[in-house]
Amino acid sequence: MAVPKNILEVKRPKNTIVCSYGKNNDKYAVKERVGCKYSNGRRLPVTGSTIGHIADNKYVPIEKNQKENVSMSSIDLKDWANIIDCDNVFKDVYEELKEVYNENDALKIYCISILRVCYPGIKDCELKEAYDTSFLSELYPNVALSKNSVSKFLSDVGKTCSRITTFMKNRTAKVNIDHHLLVDGTLKTNDSKVNCLFEFSRKSRVKGNKEVSVLFAFDLEAM
Repeated sequence: MAVPKNILEVKRPKNTIVCSYGKNNDKYAVKERVGCKYSNGRRLPVTGSTIGHIADNKYVPIEKNQKENVSMSSIDLKDWANIIDCDNVFKDVYEELKEVYNENDALKIYCISILRVCYPGIKDCELKEAYDTSFLSELYPNVALSKNSVSKFLSDVGKTCSRITTFMKNRTAKVNIDHHLLVDGTLKTNDSKVNCLFEFSRKSRVKGNKEVSVLFAFDLEAM
């Protein structure tokens, strides 16, 4: 959530930023900027520890012998390897998403996809914490993934079927006739009454339920 302008205008030490926190994001911590780092050619700022707070429109420093509350501390250990690996392999997907969606929407879709690959079975309400505690928040900072905004966003994405179709057509069009595709598939039980994707498979006679076919195709030349 964006920090209100009147809070940002409160006089505070140089080379600091203001971060909102708390259940309603109505509390404000002042954190140090401790330098920058480079990732994939991008210059990213590095945030340090909390040195004070803004309360009653005044900057209140933390005394040297005072320990800050852990809820206000910066995350100093983030999941790295799986995020970097996925980003290196699928970064072209982000560029293709930007051909169909605006940059903010494309980035949100891309980050959600990366998190779902790295953490199978993750729920919408868990995406924000996974994003904050992984290196994805360093590669692509300030992506809004709160559980309320994600649910609404995914619902809106699903309603714009024409964009999904365009994205899929654009992606398949990049496969050349001489490329080699690796195709794999599986059946997943799906007795939902709200979608029309499931059909009775040859195993339904034994299992007694409907299933949906899930197919995966990999372009060997692009991997």
